[in-house]
Amino acid sequence: MRIAIRSISVGFLIAGCGSGTSAPQLAGATIQGKLLNGSQAVRVEVPGTSISTTPNASGSFLLAQVPAGATALRFKGPGTDATLPIERVVRNEYRRLRVTLSGNQAQEECERTETEFHGQVTAINGATLTVGDRTVTVTDATVIRQNGATVAPSAIAIGSFVEVEGALQADGTVLARRISIEDEKEGADALVGTLTAIQLTESGHTLTVGGVLVAITVNTEILRGDLKVDASALKIGDRLLVRGQVQADQSIAATQVRVLVEDDQEEEDFHVTGEVTAVSSDQGTFSIGDTLISVDASTRFEGFGGPASLTDLKVGDRVDAEVVKQADGSMLAKEVRRFHPPQPPSPAILAVGPIEALSGSSITVASIAFSVSSQTVIRRGDAAVALSDLKVGESVLVKGRPSSGGPVADVILVAPGQPEKLIAAVGPIEAVGTDSVTVAGNLFKVDTDTVIVRGRTSVSLASLTVGEMAGVKAAVSADGTLVARFVRVQAR
Repeated sequence: MRIAIRSISVGFLIAGCGSGTSAPQLAGATIQGKLLNGSQAVRVEVPGTSISTTPNASGSFLLAQVPAGATALRFKGPGTDATLPIERVVRNEYRRLRVTLSGNQAQEECERTETEFHGQVTAINGATLTVGDRTVTVTDATVIRQNGATVAPSAIAIGSFVEVEGALQADGTVLARRISIEDEKEGADALVGTLTAIQLTESGHTLTVGGVLVAITVNTEILRGDLKVDASALKIGDRLLVRGQVQADQSIAATQVRVLVEDDQEEEDFHVTGEVTAVSSDQGTFSIGDTLISVDASTRFEGFGGPASLTDLKVGDRVDAEVVKQADGSMLAKEVRRFHPPQPPSPAILAVGPIEALSGSSITVASIAFSVSSQTVIRRGDAAVALSDLKVGESVLVKGRPSSGGPVADVILVAPGQPEKLIAAVGPIEAVGTDSVTVAGNLFKVDTDTVIVRGRTSVSLASLTVGEMAGVKAAVSADGTLVARFVRVQAR
């Protein structure tokens, strides 16, 4: 499912997107955020674009049409000029995050960052999927759906198009709560707008959202935060993210409607995911990252090998807690599920762009020459093809790995359209220079625009050490030089 975000002129928190129109525009991402320490009279910007907004009185903000590849948000105001590195935004993503500002420092509360995005599965390694260039972890709590039915993880194959919903971790991986296997490569459009009318029909309801008619039925999923609601919960004035199929009359048959909660109406139920940093049995509380959570007699503990309680929880455990916000603002856990993180991924290289050269046993994409063997999976859509069927100039995605003889291609997927050249690599740092870092056999130049983070903290190139596990996202310059745009190092 590819989602095209429409720009609707409804006074929504969107700037720099031009005048309102019902005509589809290029797809972008939607980022919904909240400043946990108030609005502080700042503007929130996407660096390198004209997209910006001002948080409301409670600190809530929303940015639409965020371009894929964005890796930072900037907060500017009296006494504040803070840049927050974020995980690279992907096409059509919906992301929810919380931020704390202190002078010129911005910190993301990563344990509460949520993401929904669509992509193609390019690699499977046990319980770990690569969707696009993101690592997605599947646990025993992950619900996998196909054609309305729950299926086993084995139903996901290389080349599958999937919709992923889950927790975006500080290391850039996604802990999946739900994965939907999509039969169609082309899918829904989306719009962001204000609900101005609701009309009851024989088949369900028709909404007017930002001037566009939206048909919802009993099969339409309606969400408020992580809580499913029915159409009766929608109210005039709600701001909605609508996903669905555009009809011939320019109306939308909605598959999902999400209420974009703001002000003090923060979602009732939500998830907090990450590493346990403190446990207090006496107080009946534990912390995930910086988030303090209480438990009571009704809190359920899962993934502990039998009946469990707070005393079975240990610092360092990785958990997903479903919590509810109480009247006093504190958080009470309804369920705590422990999971085991996967083994660190093997060194890998991902290249996206047009084919620059072909031979009988190699392919060059984004200035990287990959060797191709009989074990390489090559697909155009759903069909397996041979290397000889590919043509120079075709856009492809290549997933490979370093070897002593040079990069080896494991998967080649022919991509529609003309994506920009992109290199992504993951693996131990092999060398650190004065202006470069080497990962997975590739030297990446580092300049003043490169964002480097360790966990949730911005760091310098000089602080990196050989052997640390790192992920690098890079652009390819005209002369073939790989220029790092984002480097994420595992937190120590």
